Amino acid sequence: NIAGEDLTAGDGSITVTDGTGATLVDTNVIVAADGITNAKVADNAIQTENILDGTVATADIADDAITNAKVADNAINTENITDGQVQTADIADDNVTPAKIQEGTPNQVLKTDATGAIVEWGTLDATNITGEDLTAGDGSITVTDGTGATLVDTNVIVAADGITNAKVADNAINTENITDGQVQTADI
Repeated sequence: NIAGEDLTAGDGSITVTDGTGATLVDTNVIVAADGITNAKVADNAIQTENILDGTVATADIADDAITNAKVADNAINTENITDGQVQTADIADDNVTPAKIQEGTPNQVLKTDATGAIVEWGTLDATNITGEDLTAGDGSITVTDGTGATLVDTNVIVAADGITNAKVADNAINTENITDGQVQTADI
């Protein structure tokens, strides 16, 4: 015989069922679908056990929120890296060893193009190396039969008048080294 009032949530976040004049009869209070909004949740109220496994989506994670400290050691594998994304800066200095370079054949070297970029394996020989002629700075020898003489078969010939007194060691000239009849009065 008392007119009760339904138990309600003014913002619609809960629903009251099974009660007319709910404050005076047995009543079920049920949270409405989508009734709990961000404003209703206290800071730090949601813990791991409150989150259904597998329900945190990519969109739920803020950009740049996953730092290196949050990634397990050895967690990133080749299949997790987009092709072509390992840059020169990502490789520590002196970290590429000969074992990490594709094998060639014996005596091959890595060839570069005009810009210095490595293009292929090749060989080193006189046809693809610009050499320097073997010379004597004082002109005492002449090099023939060789361009880039230090890289090809070369003949080294003493230049005419190339051996001077300063080049001959003391006691280096013996009788068999002197042509007959060449010792003059002035030489004695």
